[in-house]
Amino acid sequence: MSTRDVLTPSHDPAPVTPHSDSKKDLRDKPLVSEEGSTAEKVQEDFDHLVKHVENLARATGPRRLVLKKEPVKPRSVEVNQFQAAIRSHALKLMGRSSNKDPFPLRAKGAKVAEWNPNGPTECCDVNSFLVDLDGTPKSDWNRSCGRVFEKSFRSDPNHEGWIDGPNVLDAWFTHLQHLIKTYRRSIKLAV
Repeated sequence: MSTRDVLTPSHDPAPVTPHSDSKKDLRDKPLVSEEGSTAEKVQEDFDHLVKHVENLARATGPRRLVLKKEPVKPRSVEVNQFQAAIRSHALKLMGRSSNKDPFPLRAKGAKVAEWNPNGPTECCDVNSFLVDLDGTPKSDWNRSCGRVFEKSFRSDPNHEGWIDGPNVLDAWFTHLQHLIKTYRRSIKLAV
């Protein structure tokens, strides 16, 4: 007996599956299980489906069932006006005429590295307002820019209504986060 005889099957190797085209296979399979009636099987399937939906409702993660929440309330007119004032003041300090303009004034890496955050002076002033768009919104450099921005915003006569109002520094950091994302997106598109 050779290895060829052992490796060669003597019968058809294709197994019979429930999905095969053989009509005989389909005729031999009963449509209703012999254990119970069709109504019992439907009820069992329905109960299984209900349990599955309940489990999805309790699940966490990307597959969880999304429940409808209350509609989001629109922001008040005062908040929208305050945020518009923050945006316009940032445009003015950064030397931009609109939000579509490039970022001409920004801090370079060497200047950021040289500046001492524990020193007596801020990193920039109103006349040379330079944000670090390569860093994070709350880096030492950008925190210093935030203090300069807040002083400038509060001393501007156009923003007198906001002097006792919301926290200018928090609004600036939120806007700076948006500016950093916009800057990085423009860099990716340019490449």
